[in-house]
Amino acid sequence: MKSLKRILFFLVIIVAIFILIYIISQNLLKSKSNIKAKSFEELVQFKTNSINDNAKIDSILENLELSKYITKVEKKSTDENEKLIIYYNCNNEKDVKNYWTNVEKISVIEKNSVILFSLITNLNIISYNFSGINPGIISNYPYVNGNNREKIIECTREEINNKYNQDVRNFNSNPKDFLKYNIDINFTEVTLYEVNHLNNNVKTKEVTITNKEQVERIKTIINDQNFGILDYPTDGMCSLLLDLNNGYVIGLYDGNTTQGFIFKGTVEELLSNKEKYSLNTVSKTIPIELKQYIQDIAENN
Repeated sequence: MKSLKRILFFLVIIVAIFILIYIISQNLLKSKSNIKAKSFEELVQFKTNSINDNAKIDSILENLELSKYITKVEKKSTDENEKLIIYYNCNNEKDVKNYWTNVEKISVIEKNSVILFSLITNLNIISYNFSGINPGIISNYPYVNGNNREKIIECTREEINNKYNQDVRNFNSNPKDFLKYNIDINFTEVTLYEVNHLNNNVKTKEVTITNKEQVERIKTIINDQNFGILDYPTDGMCSLLLDLNNGYVIGLYDGNTTQGFIFKGTVEELLSNKEKYSLNTVSKTIPIELKQYIQDIAENN
């Protein structure tokens, strides 16, 4: 009888230990999921030359979007060429939709990449490796299709620099300009084109804006308001082209969308040279005030 009581006593102790471990682990997960990412201005303090500066790299990574899903980080380096491989996974059934929704957003990956390339001087390549959830759970979620169970996205420093028309390490000395596209606003007139995509991109209407007040208004909007990052690929046709006549063209899409692009070159190159269009175009969201102002000018002309 005493031996039975002793066994029961130990069983109770073991069960209590497992319950305690479970409660602690859940609290840790909850606290991790509630971490509020620091602003870029706050993250500049963790700037470092190398991915091997473990303490600073950890501080940066834990403040990135999707950080709570990071399961492992690998670091590879040869001379000054450094590569960071970040592995993600989600085994929480309640969180799986949020996980894959954010994985699919261009803005999440791009913003994380800008932060990493800005703060880690010798970093040249980032690989984001996303894994699916438990196969027993995944079949219950149609939006997590076969292609999404494993997804790898690679970004290079050159690609990210091109998206912002500058070395993104410049943001370290000017944190308030974080994610700002470096566009030349030294112009005295602009030309607005209406384009017919159904007729081989023919320019159907054209108006040159020389009014100083209007030109200055356009400059001010471009300077004060940022071109944003798209969440998803562009969908639509660009009907208005704003040529700054200084080597930059801004494309405005039809409808209520703020989707658009910035092209480095001339309107003629944009419409006739597909290779240059592909290389020199960056998809962006256009400041709504700029789009409305340009549309008003177009309607009045």
